[in-house]
Amino acid sequence: MPEGGVGHYVGAGQIARADHAECDAQVAGIVAYHERNGYRRGGAYNEHVCQHGGRWLHYTGPNQATGNTWANLNLHAVCAVIGSDDVPTPALLTAMRAAWDEAGGGGWITPHSYWFQTACCGDPLRAWIAAGAPAPGGPAPGPTHRRHNGMTILWINFNSAVYAYLVAGDLTIIKGFDGPTGAYGFPQSALNFAQATNCGMVQMNGAEWKRLLEKNGLV
Repeated sequence: MPEGGVGHYVGAGQIARADHAECDAQVAGIVAYHERNGYRRGGAYNEHVCQHGGRWLHYTGPNQATGNTWANLNLHAVCAVIGSDDVPTPALLTAMRAAWDEAGGGGWITPHSYWFQTACCGDPLRAWIAAGAPAPGGPAPGPTHRRHNGMTILWINFNSAVYAYLVAGDLTIIKGFDGPTGAYGFPQSALNFAQATNCGMVQMNGAEWKRLLEKNGLV
């Protein structure tokens, strides 16, 4: 059972279809595009929902949607088939909420942008999620609890080598990882460590690394 859910949208380059008869082909096209670009069979997301309340469940379990290893391993990713300028309909919100609840991850919902620097899933969906992602006309959601333990592996590619450090809250633990490269360009040893400790993994830019190292007296 997933630890929670993540909200996504298709975003730029897509628009919601006015005719529901076209939604199936639209979703199939998105999945096919993902598969052509190296994502797993079924695409990056666990599930798609459309403006008419339609749902397409592709698979359960780990996905490739969020840009964060812990989130991909533990959260149910649902993608709204809307573009950047589309306003989510009540039918879409109802379907999205049901998707998380039925997967068992409805207790803690976050937008994609919680885990990765991105415009996804758009301001309207972000505001709805911040309000508890209530189903329109349904009961108010109960309290939510963050289950992620706050530990993150930060990494950067420098001179063709991967440097990674474990950060737990305000405590930085310096830990290098090496060995064969696994998924997402991380050393497999780092992926194994993240999975074993429920850590997330996120890439930092050079300026962010400099601040981190300065804060901990390492430069």
